[in-house]
Amino acid sequence: MNSASSRQLELADVIQEVPQLLSLLPSDSKGSLLSTNTALRKHVHKYTTAIRVAGSLDVGLLLKGSWPRLDSLHLASGALDARALTLLTQRSWPTLTSLSLSANELDAASVAKLITGDWPLLSKLDLSHNKLDHKAVQELIKADWSLNSLDLSANNLDILAISHLAEAPWQKLEDLDLGCNKLNAESIGKLVKGQLSGLKSLTLNDDLDIPAIQQVVMGAWTDLTSLQLSSPRRRLTPSAISVLTQANWKSLEKLHLPNNNLDEASVTKMLQGDWSNMTDINFSRNRLDAKAINSLVKADWPLLKGLDLGHNNLNADAIKYLVKGDWGSLIRLNLSGNNLGLTAMEHLAKANWPMLEKLSLNKNKLGAVSIKKLLRVEEDDNVFPYLKSIYLQRNLLDAYVFKQFGKCHLLHLKRIDLAYNDIDTNSEVFLTWFGVSDKPLQVGTNWLEHPTEFLGG
Repeated sequence: MNSASSRQLELADVIQEVPQLLSLLPSDSKGSLLSTNTALRKHVHKYTTAIRVAGSLDVGLLLKGSWPRLDSLHLASGALDARALTLLTQRSWPTLTSLSLSANELDAASVAKLITGDWPLLSKLDLSHNKLDHKAVQELIKADWSLNSLDLSANNLDILAISHLAEAPWQKLEDLDLGCNKLNAESIGKLVKGQLSGLKSLTLNDDLDIPAIQQVVMGAWTDLTSLQLSSPRRRLTPSAISVLTQANWKSLEKLHLPNNNLDEASVTKMLQGDWSNMTDINFSRNRLDAKAINSLVKADWPLLKGLDLGHNNLNADAIKYLVKGDWGSLIRLNLSGNNLGLTAMEHLAKANWPMLEKLSLNKNKLGAVSIKKLLRVEEDDNVFPYLKSIYLQRNLLDAYVFKQFGKCHLLHLKRIDLAYNDIDTNSEVFLTWFGVSDKPLQVGTNWLEHPTEFLGG
């Protein structure tokens, strides 16, 4: 036996003992493994649970495998040509639950072939960014699958397509993404009156006007927990927000309203709604300013865990108002892209959100002194004692920022993202405070992973 074969057998033994290692392999490596040693090929087939292929790579070799434990298959961005689609539908995978075929130029004929696939446990299907129209949807609803999640975003769906979709026999469908299609009040009316009454998550990014919002509100989705509306061109006016607050969705927990030009008036209208169960709010890429935030903090959201205010018009005054928010359960906060500086960090350091775990401050104007103020380095306590991740990409930071992290003793901190800053990993302060000249620590465009060993944790 030559040395190459010996190494292959050794790898086969390792995979047999620790099959989880397969999930760590690069996405394009399994094909190479399948063309080598027989024993190795056998183990790769046996233990692989997920396959992900993107691009024009020949997937024939992957689709010819038995894959008895395959649970998730992702073939995107041109990976699925006509030959591969035929091979795909000929494979019987009794354990397959998730299938993603986004961006493959699939049409009605493709869907007619796709639904012949024998995948009895398939529950999650992603057909986004294809060329699906009403004929494709008419074929799709014939599928003998009990779908729980369906992504049809960025296709060519119109009122006729939605009419077909509304009659789909998928009583267990909970997650539906129809964003970036050709939807209007009439097509949403068809969806509302259809059979998909069990929806828990709905995405509609289609520049909806007030009549369309009125149709959405009429939806008898009593279990709806997540709603995403984005209308960058038409914008959700305060009047549209007022209509939205009339919805009877007592279970709603996540409301995503990015790219809507929301302002103070919109926020004021939103506070009229009964959102007592709200856990996640996304107001990113709007027009929120200090006045809007002064209104926002009056919201009665005792269960709020995630707040996204990225890429608005926030300044130091906005942060001064923001920290008044009585959100003791908050664990995720995004303030990226707001040109925040030293004074804003001084205000943020006064927040009373002791459970915060993730803080995003990318694309601001923060230097090492700003971080010093935020982390209250010169005080005995930390403003965010349970912080696990902090994102500081594209600021004004240099190696002296490590001096601030080195003093604050954030015992739970696992990730610091300092990409695209002026970090000199050979500087004296970097090496002195962390002593990592011989450690596999990377900064710059990479992650600084698991720094707790250097921070007293």
